[in-house]
Amino acid sequence: MIDGIFHVINFLLFVGLVVYCFRTYAYAPITQAMILERTEQLNMTKRYEHLRKQEQGLVKVYQHQNMSYEELSQKVALWRDAVSSVELHYEHEREQIIRAMNERIRVQQQYIAQEQVCRSVVPQVMEAVVEDMRVLYADPHFIAHYTHAAIDRMQRRIQ
Repeated sequence: MIDGIFHVINFLLFVGLVVYCFRTYAYAPITQAMILERTEQLNMTKRYEHLRKQEQGLVKVYQHQNMSYEELSQKVALWRDAVSSVELHYEHEREQIIRAMNERIRVQQQYIAQEQVCRSVVPQVMEAVVEDMRVLYADPHFIAHYTHAAIDRMQRRIQ
């Protein structure tokens, strides 16, 4: 029995020695390792939250840029339609101007042709008229009749 008591005492001393050695040599490094692990876990949690916020910010920026792109795309489509409309309008104006210029050129060509005809015909007509007037004024009855008609017209204007 005494042997049993010594066994228990030895066992208790052994447990005490193990607890003392554990507290002296292993407890401090283990608690430091646990504190370090906990600190790393907190840092990683903070980093995760920070990265999540950055991701949310990037998602918002992406959505904003996407909306801006859509708005710009719509504006470009409207601008393209407006430019197309203006180009079509200018094309119609250009065609009208070309038609008007062609018509003017045609009229000028007709006028020039008439002028050329007149220049070639007028001298001949003038020669014929001058000759007819010489013949007409050579007749003494016509001169008397023409003079009498001119005097009558002057008298009517005076009255």
